[in-house]
Amino acid sequence: MSPPPGRRARRRPAPSPSPSPNTGRDRRRGNKNSTSNDGAAQRHDRRRQSSGPPLGELGGDQVEGRRAVLELLAVNRRSVRRVLMAEDQDPSPQLDRIEELAAQRRVPVETVPRARLDAQARTDAPQGVVALARPLDPVSLDDLCRPTPDGTPPFLLVAAGITDPRNLGALLRSAECAGVGGVVLPRHRSARLSATVTKTAAGAIEHLSFAVVGGVPAALQELRELGVWSIG
Repeated sequence: MSPPPGRRARRRPAPSPSPSPNTGRDRRRGNKNSTSNDGAAQRHDRRRQSSGPPLGELGGDQVEGRRAVLELLAVNRRSVRRVLMAEDQDPSPQLDRIEELAAQRRVPVETVPRARLDAQARTDAPQGVVALARPLDPVSLDDLCRPTPDGTPPFLLVAAGITDPRNLGALLRSAECAGVGGVVLPRHRSARLSATVTKTAAGAIEHLSFAVVGGVPAALQELRELGVWSIG
């Protein structure tokens, strides 16, 4: 609201910028005296995030595990806000490659204490690396059924009633290896692309397109009308 006549509105001073976090391989493997900032606010944030995305949203905004983060950066399919790496990790070609790809994509890499990374993680074993990215966007069944640019007909997986995230992640990993290019997920009674799914899938979700449907029987009928045969 406007200030009373004769009085000048005062602006709040802008907050001072926070210091930049440690980055680089040397700090990732050293600096054991860094303190952890894993207070009550982070514990609350972790509980809030672990509830997963709302119904109808795919998820995939937090990617954990070295292979999954490596594929996220290598495929370059969606934007990545930042990558968190734990300090004091043993040398690893995968970690080095993650840093190289992040530098190429201009993605900030933060080296943080192990306790802080574990507080941010939604899985029990994030393997010392967590990436925060734009969630995956679902596509329509019509888009899912389009041939690939080289003319290959669609090869789809309908994952009906899979509520366990590890089972869904393992299924997506196997499907992608078998040549599946698209996945149909029901809106209800199905796991979403949580951090557990992305880690178990080991990067497979970056090579797959997803459609979310209201019901599997109606989706199978629509796929049949679009010329896709169903087996199983």
